Amino acid sequence: MCRTLEDQLSEIKTKEEEHQRTINDLNAQRARLQTESGEFSRQVEEKDALISQLSRGKQAFTQQIEELKRQLEEEIKAKNALAHGLQSARHDCDLLREQYEEEQEAKGELQRSLSKANSEVAQWRTKYETDAIQRTEELEDAKYGVQDAFWEGP
Repeated sequence: MCRTLEDQLSEIKTKEEEHQRTINDLNAQRARLQTESGEFSRQVEEKDALISQLSRGKQAFTQQIEELKRQLEEEIKAKNALAHGLQSARHDCDLLREQYEEEQEAKGELQRSLSKANSEVAQWRTKYETDAIQRTEELEDAKYGVQDAFWEGP
């Protein structure tokens, strides 16, 4: 019986050692898992902080995009207004150029008419001066004729 008890005691000690090893292994595994859990918790906190930071960054970029879209729309409106103004100015310029050309043609016609009128005036002046000289000579001749007749008496 002693032997049986010794064998049982030995078997119990062996089982206790195995259980102790199992407990030690489980404690080591628990410690490792707690360390890993702490590390994972820290990583989760870091990831949450990063997600929060990225969300704020995304929100800031979204606001910037909206502001840039608004500015782009304003610039497009301004560009369209300038394009319309330029088109209107070109149209006005074309009308003014056409009016200028018409007025240049009218000016040319007026200058030709003025030259013709000046030429006619010069011709009339020459004619009247010639006629006046001839009339003056005729009157002078008539005057001398009358004077001669007056002096010669009746």
